[in-house]
Amino acid sequence: MYAGVGKTAVDGDDLSLVPDGAGRIQVVGNIPADYFRLIVVPADKSSGRLAVTPGGVWNAENSGMSFTRTYQDGSVEFAGGFVGDGSTGTFGSEVVLATIGGGQGIPYTVSYSLRHAGERDIRSGSISIEAKRTHEAVNPTAVILYQNVPNPFNPTTTIEFTLPGNSPVRLVVYSVSGQQVVELVNGIMDAGMHSVTWNAGSMPSGMYFYVLESAGFKETRKMLLMK
Repeated sequence: MYAGVGKTAVDGDDLSLVPDGAGRIQVVGNIPADYFRLIVVPADKSSGRLAVTPGGVWNAENSGMSFTRTYQDGSVEFAGGFVGDGSTGTFGSEVVLATIGGGQGIPYTVSYSLRHAGERDIRSGSISIEAKRTHEAVNPTAVILYQNVPNPFNPTTTIEFTLPGNSPVRLVVYSVSGQQVVELVNGIMDAGMHSVTWNAGSMPSGMYFYVLESAGFKETRKMLLMK
């Protein structure tokens, strides 16, 4: 989806930038953070506006708060944090901190700072991304399973995947004990981008795994239900 980028745009110690298959980039935290700030600056100020949406981790149910500010030059500032102790102690890796949308076809720079929960020091970094338009969602060339959005979630979340051709597909959710929770898809599906929503309203909080199988492809990802 992005120049020089496969499924993962940038994979660092603090965070990863992951294309979500729908023209956006998920900013995924690799460490439990209690403070996060993001500034996205487009190289071409006249090429449309970027947008940043908060990840579910910052919602009020987690004692979180966030704000987003868009400036006249097209840049966007986002910040998220927790009130009081929050609940960061329960967060592991692969938590979606924010999602960057828009800006397809133009390069932009992502500057970030975050604080590891329980630490004083602020970590920071800057990443330049050459974003390009893609036909991946219309004409995919491979089976790709994307991280669910939002994550953490309560009680619904969406799982997206691409298929390069008509093929049998099975998408199943498992508990941490390996027990099958629900079979979301089992049948022949057309080529293209597909989106499946799971409502976990009757399930207890905790970590779950979803597995996609299709024509020899098999991949597992994890997601966190927080009530």
